[in-house]
Amino acid sequence: MYILKLILWQLLSFFSEPLFFGPIPFKLSKRNWYFKKGDSDINPSFPHLHCKNSKLKMNIYNGIIYDGKTAVSMLSDKDFINLWSSNKFLQNVKEIRKLYPYGIEKLPPIPDVSDVDKLCRNSHFE
Repeated sequence: MYILKLILWQLLSFFSEPLFFGPIPFKLSKRNWYFKKGDSDINPSFPHLHCKNSKLKMNIYNGIIYDGKTAVSMLSDKDFINLWSSNKFLQNVKEIRKLYPYGIEKLPPIPDVSDVDKLCRNSHFE
């Protein structure tokens, strides 16, 4: 099963094109973001968001935005909570996580944004 997932993963990444799994219904950090179908790049996270008009990527688990491997900014708590409160976004994340070839149990947990006081996103941007 692992080998089949890895082969599927490579095939999807070969034919990878930007794919909007339904548009995210709002801008985040004044930018439009999308998922790439079959994106084999696991950095900065799996899955991660791509910025529509630049080469920026966002780690969806903590909201840190990267230019290449350099962290350049971070989503506000409000945008982070709005992102993870979106049912469409959450559905897309759950579907994409199933494609992770190394096992979903090795991925970070889905953030619990129901209790803002317990929201912990460690970063030097705060």
